[in-house]
Amino acid sequence: MAELGPCVNTAEDPMNCTAATPALRKEIADVLAFRQMLFRLNELPESTASKLPATATSILVALHNMVTETVSGKFAAADRKKYYCVNDVLRYLSRSLVPDAKSKLGVPNFSVPGLPGLSPHRLVNCSV
Repeated sequence: MAELGPCVNTAEDPMNCTAATPALRKEIADVLAFRQMLFRLNELPESTASKLPATATSILVALHNMVTETVSGKFAAADRKKYYCVNDVLRYLSRSLVPDAKSKLGVPNFSVPGLPGLSPHRLVNCSV
């Protein structure tokens, strides 16, 4: 986090941060995509947002995938890191509440490329 902050919280283009390593550039791209998703969420009409209860799950899945990637191998072996797609999580949640249920929750299409769990991504290839 100490390395990420100066690159993301600047007026300059974060992708051109001189202190960024190749791994940090990937993390910066994820943070920028996540921010864009939050801006798009804020732009949804209130009536639309209230019809999309899967929005919180979408945010949690993207954050989970981003945080999981950054956990050091000292704390979690690579084979223990699990990345998820939001549609799969919603399906699992529905089935855990009602066996044989099919999720009818609408996942918002934020039209933001590079969201881990909501679009094609290097960590997990998903689509909404």
